[in-house]
Amino acid sequence: MEELIRFLELSELFKDIHPKDLENIASIIDIEAFDANVDVFGEDDLGDNLYVLYKGGIKIIIKAVWRKKKEEMIQIIQPGEIFGEFSFIDGCRRSASAVSIEKSEVLILSKAKFDKFSIDKPSVALTIMQNFAWILTQKIRNTTMLWRNDKMKIEKLSKKRK
Repeated sequence: MEELIRFLELSELFKDIHPKDLENIASIIDIEAFDANVDVFGEDDLGDNLYVLYKGGIKIIIKAVWRKKKEEMIQIIQPGEIFGEFSFIDGCRRSASAVSIEKSEVLILSKAKFDKFSIDKPSVALTIMQNFAWILTQKIRNTTMLWRNDKMKIEKLSKKRK
C-alpha cells in the first residue's frame, strides 16, 4: 500500500492531494496484471473505467481491419500516464484498443467508485477532475501539434511535386 501511495503522489492525476486522501483513493483502486501482448480493453468494448499505468508499457492502437494496415499506433503509455479516459467521461464504447507491450500492472478506477468517492470527498474529487482536465488539455495540444506537423509535411511534398 505504501508503494502505491508513493506512486499516486507522483502521478499528475493525483497531484496536490493530501496523503491521507491518497490512502482513501488507493482503497478504491483495483490493480490488474497483464502479460505481454494482452488486450487491456478492445476497440468498441463497453466500459467506464479510467486506467493509470503502474508498471510496464501499454500501446493504444486502432485495429483498422477495413484499411490496408492491420493496426495503427496512436500512443505508447508510460508508467504514471492515464488511458481509457474517453469512456470514463462519456460511458460510450472504447474508441481504440489498449494492449500490453510487456508484462504490465494497471491501476483501474471505476466511474461508479469515483462517483461515490466524489460524494464523500467533493473537494478532493474536484482537484482530481481539475488535474484530469489539465492532462486531457495536454493530450489535445500534443495531438494538434502532430496534426500541424503532418499537414506541413504534406504541403511541402505537394509543392516539391509541382
